[in-house]
Amino acid sequence: MWNKSVRIIAIAALIAAPVQQARAQMGAGYTDVGVTLGFGTFTGSGLPIGGRFEKILQTLPSLGNGLLGVGVGVDHYGFNHDGGDVGYTNLGATANYHFKLDDTRFDLFAGAGLGLHMVNCGKDNCGYSSGLFPITRLGGRYFMQSNIALYGDAGYGAAALNLGVTFKLK
Repeated sequence: MWNKSVRIIAIAALIAAPVQQARAQMGAGYTDVGVTLGFGTFTGSGLPIGGRFEKILQTLPSLGNGLLGVGVGVDHYGFNHDGGDVGYTNLGATANYHFKLDDTRFDLFAGAGLGLHMVNCGKDNCGYSSGLFPITRLGGRYFMQSNIALYGDAGYGAAALNLGVTFKLK
């Protein structure tokens, strides 16, 4: 009986230890970088591969003590159109509002911004052009450890859904 109790306590401690370490300390100055894969592209192309960078600038006491962050993202994807390759590189910047949550393993945010898509056509006239586009997204992070989080966002950008992982820099 004693051995069974020790095993149960040891397993519970192993499970609880990562949860305690996963509590993120997001606040002014928090900075992370990450990689993403996009799903549900609006052009029906392949999987966009991307990168994310975000810095939290300040707490917003007049808006429920949420956090204001600025994010920059880049995504690249390509597809074949009328026998020629088309490549898209999207570069965007967003202002993100991070909601104040009691459980610091989770970070939920809403963002809006502006992006630039740059088109590279494999032939002279592919019918696509470069230009500006609006970005809106809802997203979140789940901190597996205090410096590593699973990341996801949904909205309008390179893909309807982006999933990845972020790494805390500061």
